[in-house]
Amino acid sequence: IIPKLVSYIKNSTIFLPIKKRVYPLQVMYYGAPGTGKSYRIASLIKESYPGYTEYDDNPYVFRTTIYRDYSYFDFVGNIMPVTKEGKVSYEFVPGIFTTALCTASAASLPHVKGPWFLSRGDIASIFGDIFQLLDRDDTGKSMYGINNKSIYEYLILNGVIKAGHKIIIPSNLHIIGTVNTSDQNVNVI
Repeated sequence: IIPKLVSYIKNSTIFLPIKKRVYPLQVMYYGAPGTGKSYRIASLIKESYPGYTEYDDNPYVFRTTIYRDYSYFDFVGNIMPVTKEGKVSYEFVPGIFTTALCTASAASLPHVKGPWFLSRGDIASIFGDIFQLLDRDDTGKSMYGINNKSIYEYLILNGVIKAGHKIIIPSNLHIIGTVNTSDQNVNVI
């Protein structure tokens, strides 16, 4: 994923951010459907990427809708059967969070401000062990690292962390979510 992203960035400067955020965004907007939550998120993204539209294939913006049946394995990733040259093997297939984490952790990318993603759903069960990473220190990095073998091996394979390091959310990964007040789990969040 990282070589593809680096190649994409070299060929397109339209998606490079113009504004560096001092602290990572980690915010949730809630309200009735149709009250402008998604519009506000698009406005936040445009602060860093002025040319952003909802139709862009910006390599730094990761959006997903977490629906009732969405799971930890959809969000983080899962060991899945993969066919290569007629043979089946089992490999970790990253979800949107792991893909965003890998991109944000890639030290070789110039001027990366951070991927963003949009989520709704049962956050505690979807985030699982990575929920602990949401506690951030003064620099914007996760205060506590976690051990997650699948994510760990994927990040090492893509050259974004070294062996012996725990998984953390870097300061350039912003998390923005929305919740409709009509959702049953809004009080838990």
